[in-house]
Amino acid sequence: MLFSSSCVGIDLRMDTIKAAYLIRRGNSIRIKDLYQMENPLGKTVINGSKEQSIIKECFKKISERFPSKNVVIGVSSNNIILRHVQLPILSKKELKEAIFWETQEFSSVFNNNFVSDYEILERQKENFRILLVGASNQLIQDYIKIAYESGISLSALDIYPLAHARVLKLQKISNVIAILDLEPCHSEITLVDNGNIIFIRSLDFCYTKTIQNKIESFKYDPKVIPPEFQNLLIELSRCIKFYSLHSNGSGIDEIIITGEGRKLQFLKAILSKFLDVGVHIESKLKHDLSNNSINVNHNPMEFFSAIGFALRGGG
Repeated sequence: MLFSSSCVGIDLRMDTIKAAYLIRRGNSIRIKDLYQMENPLGKTVINGSKEQSIIKECFKKISERFPSKNVVIGVSSNNIILRHVQLPILSKKELKEAIFWETQEFSSVFNNNFVSDYEILERQKENFRILLVGASNQLIQDYIKIAYESGISLSALDIYPLAHARVLKLQKISNVIAILDLEPCHSEITLVDNGNIIFIRSLDFCYTKTIQNKIESFKYDPKVIPPEFQNLLIELSRCIKFYSLHSNGSGIDEIIITGEGRKLQFLKAILSKFLDVGVHIESKLKHDLSNNSINVNHNPMEFFSAIGFALRGGG
């Protein structure tokens, strides 16, 4: 008999709060249900008891709907600092000491009041590739307090690039994928090769209703780039060239768009034409995540981040 366990991922964005409820049975992980609500605050930094109470009520609804002792909440990249470092192969104790000194660079940003964590992205022949994460201690304490007081059994806080790479890794996708996460407060690109993060870069592009309205009134001409997309295309081109220079001329295989920016008209067509790369917005989740016997009323791709957070809890 195979025992089952549940895990929940919560994607807290400026406009929405999304939750993915996954069930693990043996080596199989499947989506049990998906849930979405409006973020009544319209932001991800929660200040004061009044705002905390509002988000607590939202989290209580998720906790009641998806009872689980394994919940992971995402922290927006707009509220953290990421650093890539390479360190030589060290013992566990030596590595911990080296990482401690590397994270001290966060002190000046957070006025010595920060928490940090790290993820070993890859063990190479002579080095570790490591992702360092720093965040305000107050921000993290607020998230933990809200989760606890709303009845959520918080097992971890996570970041979006790792969550997105986790989904691709479970899908056993070996291609080089650029994950383009477009949001009102922050946009970033994460380059993933065979499930491993190569680099992460913030983008000078924010999805807003104003941009959406401008784009919707724009009659698409394949020879013309809307001004709102010009800087985005330049930055993406630089990222692709950077990867090509460091991978013996290899290019990326496709782009996956997540976040609210995936709703922008013509975005897929423009990126496909000017970057000469396949672009996916409505890609299906493969592996065994999708289960036809379970009634899921939402498109799982809209819950890409929440699913990635839940996978950490189910790992």
